[in-house]
Amino acid sequence: TMKLIENELLSNYKLVDLTKEIHKSILDKFLSDSSYIEAIWTNNTKGKFIYSNPSAGIANANVRQWFQESVKGKGFVSSVYISAITSNPCVTVSLPILTSDKKVIGVIGADLKVEIDI
Repeated sequence: TMKLIENELLSNYKLVDLTKEIHKSILDKFLSDSSYIEAIWTNNTKGKFIYSNPSAGIANANVRQWFQESVKGKGFVSSVYISAITSNPCVTVSLPILTSDKKVIGVIGADLKVEIDI
């Protein structure tokens, strides 16, 4: 999933334009084409959400580990946990949004569905 996000969302640098309308268009299409993703979002470097689908369950992401790691330029994969957005088990993946000269200007994250058989 991280490679897919890198190749389909980050490699063309369209997300470098940090406007909500552009992010909404790109992220909504990616979400509708990816049945295994239950939420997708972007943040600026302060943790403020640029766009989230569905709406973010928190106001600012700067205290979340996925944000803290990716704003430093690293990819991140969480352990399984219960989503604040959907109340379902999920795994969060996140990556930095980079300019063409590799400057971190934001973070993209996604919650991946986790199926649990009991």
